Amino acid sequence: MGDIRSTSRLLEDYQRHTTHLEELRALLHERLAAERVTMTETDPETGTGAGDEPVSLSARRAARAARTAVEIEAAIERLDFGVYGTCEQCGVFIALRRLRQEPHTRHCDDCDTSRVRPAGPALASFPNLRKDQNTMISDVHLSSVQLDSIREELEGQLMRWTRQLSELEAAVGDDSVEVSEKSGLLADIVSAERSASVLRTALKEIAELTYGRCDGCGSGIPFERLKARPLARFCMNCQRRHENG
Repeated sequence: MGDIRSTSRLLEDYQRHTTHLEELRALLHERLAAERVTMTETDPETGTGAGDEPVSLSARRAARAARTAVEIEAAIERLDFGVYGTCEQCGVFIALRRLRQEPHTRHCDDCDTSRVRPAGPALASFPNLRKDQNTMISDVHLSSVQLDSIREELEGQLMRWTRQLSELEAAVGDDSVEVSEKSGLLADIVSAERSASVLRTALKEIAELTYGRCDGCGSGIPFERLKARPLARFCMNCQRRHENG
């Protein structure tokens, strides 16, 4: 009976998740439009923002709005690819309540409160990084040919995961498939969504010129390592430290 109840809950979660996707899509577009309005509120001619607030304060608000808009656009992209609404850390469906409050969130309540957010080295310790119009840009340590090679590999992997997700979702919706089999299919969907999300994040980093930097020390990860492991987050030295605790 335990397995049957577990399968039933998974099916209910999945159906509830898909039922509200269009509502959440509309909410994302509404929030995106609002953030874009905030981004344009600063008036460089008068030196004031909305409500005659100082331009420095308005500029900070506009910068925050720009960052939020990027996150919302990424969420809409995840919706288009069918990988929206699951926690990137544990893979569970994110609660509808949380998605309505913050539709671009990538984590469930539990993972969001338990995540470790390391402060990391200060910007000044990264000579390869500079700040330009509120956007962090990485000086490219990989050639355009190398980046194109990695991008093609990642896009190929994403296409395969997206195709697999479509097949799995079709199987879940197939009435001829036994309920007992759908539990395994739902677990496969969560796993595939997580893999696709990681790939999309890497492609976004390539587009923003922030790809290939070690999460530990900030140095450029050598092309040879990235070619073998395009999703590597650490250089070899930091990887060893990470594995050894």
